[in-house]
Amino acid sequence: MRFKLAMDHVSIGMSFRQAAAAIQGARDHTKTATLSDMNDLIIGQYVRVLVSGNLQDISDLMGDLSVWAFSLAFDSSTHFEQSFFDLRIRICFKGRLCNLHLVGLPLFDRHTAEILYNLLCKFLDALYPDWRIKLLNVSSNGENTMTGCHAGLVTRITRCAEFNVLRIRSTSSSSRQLKVSTAAPMSRTSIRFSFICGGSTI
Repeated sequence: MRFKLAMDHVSIGMSFRQAAAAIQGARDHTKTATLSDMNDLIIGQYVRVLVSGNLQDISDLMGDLSVWAFSLAFDSSTHFEQSFFDLRIRICFKGRLCNLHLVGLPLFDRHTAEILYNLLCKFLDALYPDWRIKLLNVSSNGENTMTGCHAGLVTRITRCAEFNVLRIRSTSSSSRQLKVSTAAPMSRTSIRFSFICGGSTI
């Protein structure tokens, strides 16, 4: 019960300390002994267990025999004055397309293309070492850090992939995420398709 309550509180945006206080308050009102002795360190351990389990599940999906390729989607954002690098992965697993939020990585330095590239490669190497072989597509928002022709993150990632990679760039100012539907006019979203072949754009 403590684990489930902790995850429910953290999932709605509570800090570890707030979640621990909320569970302690529930314990005081319900007189439930199993909710005793909660603190922010225990909440942090619970979150680490959940995150590591989810990452292992995603790693298993990437390595499944039915998955021959996957795509990555990059975005940079700021939350409470803290910069984050947001990464999503799209996998077709046993006939079903899975669009998964992989991770949001905090950036404690300038988020240049080189820093993002090194951070991303280190993370993906730990998650699934053969990711360069199965990488099919890379999409990003329109920031120069992401899409610079010579040193951008997308360019660096496509160069390190084992095979040719399709690039999709979203330059919509109204939304960070690529959402193209029949209900929204195409004039509001500009999408550029590029195919990287040997380091050059076709």
